[in-house]
Amino acid sequence: MKKEKKLSIIIPMYNGKKRIKKCIQSIFAQTYPNLELILIDDGSGDDTYEMARKAVEEAEKAQREAGTSQGEAAAGRTIEVRLLHQENHGVAYTRNYGISLASGEYVTFVDQDDYILPEYCAVYMQAAETSDADIVIGGFERITDEGKVTRTVRLKQAEWSKFIVTAPWAHIYRTEFIRENQIQFLSTGIGEDIYFNLVAYAYTDRITILPDHSYRWVDNPRSVSNSRQNSINVGSNPLYLLNALIKRLPGENKLGREYEEYFFMRYIVWYFSFTVRNSRKEDVKEMYFKLMEWLRKHFPEYRENPNIRISRPAGDPLAIRISVWLFYRLERLGLLPKCLELPAKKDVKRI
Repeated sequence: MKKEKKLSIIIPMYNGKKRIKKCIQSIFAQTYPNLELILIDDGSGDDTYEMARKAVEEAEKAQREAGTSQGEAAAGRTIEVRLLHQENHGVAYTRNYGISLASGEYVTFVDQDDYILPEYCAVYMQAAETSDADIVIGGFERITDEGKVTRTVRLKQAEWSKFIVTAPWAHIYRTEFIRENQIQFLSTGIGEDIYFNLVAYAYTDRITILPDHSYRWVDNPRSVSNSRQNSINVGSNPLYLLNALIKRLPGENKLGREYEEYFFMRYIVWYFSFTVRNSRKEDVKEMYFKLMEWLRKHFPEYRENPNIRISRPAGDPLAIRISVWLFYRLERLGLLPKCLELPAKKDVKRI
């Protein structure tokens, strides 16, 4: 009987003792029989590492007992575990280190706060093998700690769908493809996952979209990423990310010029939608002019992009299409700077 290819699951950990046990349990509950679990504690200040160690021990014991009681089917399932500790380097470095360690033909990522349903790995691996894909992408449900669903994303079979989930989770990647093209996460205060995926998409059109949404993104308003992205601040300057992407993307790539251009336009809209309410009016105005200058420099014909329509691009949620259309309509009329400043604050302390 042919042995299934191995999938390496990389989980960076940092002060995640509250949720890491459930995350690990969801990996051991997978029906896919050949997994490698790489847990890397990135210099946590709490006992995350110890919690993870105990969770692995308990899960391995339960797995052995299941193998004894259920026979060859359960015993044939393999989960190789690597539990490591390092000094704090950040999530980008940690994920890149995980990729260097991975021994599986495919690699995926799960965040420490989240978990996956039992069929998750099997569904993705079947899709990858059936379609000979370099990347497989699915959707997710965003939930609270109490299990309440606050958002469900199901991807449609459309070219734009691959740009909707920018996190590295809800994806699997062919390991050789990632290594051959030297695709890595960018060490930045904002958008390290966007960088990784956009570069990956630029190198292949062998991408499979799934309707699956069995990844569970657990809302954590106190996470480092949420606190960095909710205001304009020195530590998360989007220009660093945008310039790094422009430098890294091949001139002739698989993104398609109109989609590449629209992605950057859409990202600017997303950035302001998350930051203006907690930012100073002066900072909003300054960042607006910097970002629009950047857009004009690299995409001088951006106003003619065919996707600035309420009806396009296919696959993007209607609310986002309306937001992008309205943003650039107001920009064309010269009304956007004042509109962006309206929800901003005068007395917010600069970060």
